[in-house]
Amino acid sequence: LNIAGSGLKLFHNGVLRNDGTLVFGGTGDLRLGLNATLDNRGLFDARNDQALVVAGGDGAAVINNSGTFRKSAGTATTNIGGGGQIVVFNNTGTVDADVGTIAIGQGGTSTAGAFNADPGAAIAFNSSYTFQAGTTLTGDVAFNSGTQTLNGAIAANALRWQGATISGTFTLTGAVNWSSGLVNATVTIPVGSTLNLATASDKTLSTGALSIAGTMTWSDTGNVTFLNGAAFNIQSGGMLEIQTDAIMSVPGGAGSGMINNSGTIRKSAGSGIAIIGSVQGPNLNNSGLVEVQTGTIQLGLPGT
Repeated sequence: LNIAGSGLKLFHNGVLRNDGTLVFGGTGDLRLGLNATLDNRGLFDARNDQALVVAGGDGAAVINNSGTFRKSAGTATTNIGGGGQIVVFNNTGTVDADVGTIAIGQGGTSTAGAFNADPGAAIAFNSSYTFQAGTTLTGDVAFNSGTQTLNGAIAANALRWQGATISGTFTLTGAVNWSSGLVNATVTIPVGSTLNLATASDKTLSTGALSIAGTMTWSDTGNVTFLNGAAFNIQSGGMLEIQTDAIMSVPGGAGSGMINNSGTIRKSAGSGIAIIGSVQGPNLNNSGLVEVQTGTIQLGLPGT
């Protein structure tokens, strides 16, 4: 099935099931609505920068992908959702961004689905989404806004947390860059995996815990705020690498925070002072190694 031309295409109140190849080309949007379902079990190939949307007043729509949803042409963005109503995108198959950006704008669930962005391409999650165990996130995948809920074992190699709220209980294998936003989750970074706290934006950990068996690197000038009993748990063999002179703190009235170190905390860059513990926390409990190679680590509050 070839969808082409410059005109708007409407699909309402039915099921479009693709077991073969559906090519979405041309310059007109594909407008779904009135509880329409697009069930892709073959190849959906977007060869443009047009959107799959529901107009205001046209109800909602669902896209279920158990095949391959691919963007193979168009250097800008293919938006899934973003109109006046909801387009839910559920993935148990593969989403491939060969070029440009695929932006998922109005929620859904991945159950052991794959999201792959080739070099120079990207996949963006711009509203709340749920990732179940077995999901893989390869290449430039960004969590930009909403609440991103992760459950079970998740794999990534260049994931970006940048403005979204992260929730759930999960083990993240691979590499993630936390540049801004709130983590309200129980997260395990296993041996061989990395969590990078970079950029000048502050990061907040609320209620949850980050357990580090791999490496967490804290760099740039962004501070880290703990709220409501949040904790960093650095396991034996794990590492908190400090490459900044920023501050870890708990604001007044925001409860407590804790860093439990059974591994290594090392300051390897920054000639000034990195402060662990300001105002109400976090407190440091240490049964491992705290090593200063350059500058100073200042422990601002009691610990053990």
